[in-house]
Amino acid sequence: MHITDIIGLFEEWAPTWTAWEKDNVGLQVGDANRRVSKILVSLDVTKEVVSEAMTKKADLIVTHHPLLFRPPSAITRNDAVGDLVLKLAEHKIALFSAHTNLDFAKGGVSYSLAELLGLVDIRFLSQQKKCLLRLLFLFPKNTPHLFWKQ
Repeated sequence: MHITDIIGLFEEWAPTWTAWEKDNVGLQVGDANRRVSKILVSLDVTKEVVSEAMTKKADLIVTHHPLLFRPPSAITRNDAVGDLVLKLAEHKIALFSAHTNLDFAKGGVSYSLAELLGLVDIRFLSQQKKCLLRLLFLFPKNTPHLFWKQ
């Protein structure tokens, strides 16, 4: 299995387009084409989680909360986030995060919490974004109108 396979599974379950527009979900660190044999799952990315992934020789960390919420201005050892990114890269450990897209997924975080509370007939209060498609048809000037009558 490759990281792209894991990404594909998440895209089917909790598509990235459903995430809050200011959220950063998906592959944050690593090569999507690398093979995966060990995955570590965590709520957050911390130095302890990265150390555990290194000790257990994990190829991928899957988290709920992203490490990179906004683009960093630098990736250096002097910064806590930068240090974690460098450690992940040096040990070839990829990082994938499913945050608000997983909150909005059927069977995701919101559904799991509702089930734990014993709720039934679980539905979202508001619908997900509607997918709109704009079609534009261009015909040469003298094309017969095959699709409609005037």
